[in-house]
Amino acid sequence: MDALPQELVDRIIDSCDDSRTFKACGLVCKRWTYATRSHLFNKLTVCADGLPHIVDLIDDSSSPILSFIQNLTLNVAPDALDDTLLARLHPCPNLRRITVLGRDANQLRSGDAMLPDQLHAIQSHLRSWVADSPHSISSLHLNLPTTSLSLETIMGVITSFPCLRVLHVEGFLAHEPAPPPSVKLECPLQTLSVQGCGKVLFSWLLTLPSVPALSSLSVGPFDDDVKPLIRFIQDAGSGLRSLKLDNTGTSWDEALSQTRDILQHIPQGLQHFSCQCYFAREIPEILLLLPPEACQRLRSIKFIVSRTQAVAERDEVSWADFDGALADPRFKGLLEFTMHASETGKNHVSMMTEEVKVLLARAVARGILVRESTWN
Repeated sequence: MDALPQELVDRIIDSCDDSRTFKACGLVCKRWTYATRSHLFNKLTVCADGLPHIVDLIDDSSSPILSFIQNLTLNVAPDALDDTLLARLHPCPNLRRITVLGRDANQLRSGDAMLPDQLHAIQSHLRSWVADSPHSISSLHLNLPTTSLSLETIMGVITSFPCLRVLHVEGFLAHEPAPPPSVKLECPLQTLSVQGCGKVLFSWLLTLPSVPALSSLSVGPFDDDVKPLIRFIQDAGSGLRSLKLDNTGTSWDEALSQTRDILQHIPQGLQHFSCQCYFAREIPEILLLLPPEACQRLRSIKFIVSRTQAVAERDEVSWADFDGALADPRFKGLLEFTMHASETGKNHVSMMTEEVKVLLARAVARGILVRESTWN
């Protein structure tokens, strides 16, 4: 394989997602170049079954494998990672991103309880990676949708990353804790994505002496109270350029009411807006809820519609209302509008079909309708 073009070799490597195949690539292809080996280990996913093989490969290789790792994913479910073996992966001097994966919500069976705080179990390992790469780790993704998280643990983890710019937190906080002590968040946080624990997390961020000034904010299914989110946008949202909202966590009428409350407070400098909703028929109303003064720099809008069969049967769309809303003067600077249907367990499918475009004559004339967004 060493005679193949580099791009083809890289694509072959990217298809290797099994730990034993991964190990075989590293051992069999002895003549691979430094660049190829670097690509092979650039992204590393660690699970309980694969961790021993990865450690063996590191021991057997003459290449500095740990220095190649820039994106590290820790799969902590269904089985916990061995502490002794995981500690062997600590010295990764070029680590940029860490992702912690827990059990997915789709894997829950009826009657299953939330898992205990899996983040707490690996907190010491996260701090070790920070100690070995204090200035390189800028992205942390905590994807623990079925885990009962502790706010104290989240606080401890976040505040231990001095160069953190991107943070994603997905988990479950069942009860609002007592007001946390004020701590300093000294990292230059710019992008925040929150799913499932927004009320508590935003309430904590608002207690900080200096609330992080974000450029990008993504909020998953809303909690029953969006006041902490609104206060956060008011206090720290003046620099927001990107805002993503998912209002499919509550009933349809409550979700639309919450969206209405939030949109009253979006900042004037917003350039990209994305919203996930139940019905396509809601979209014209949501568009006209965007304050005109906040749309002056708006360049792209994306909607994702939850397209279950039950929803689709009740979703009677007025495309004339769509076209009229997009023609409103507040959207005169808009360059891109996309709309996708989302089905559980399936990829998003563009709703901007040729049949739909015929019904959106004014938007088509402006050239703003696209099937695939350039902004994710």
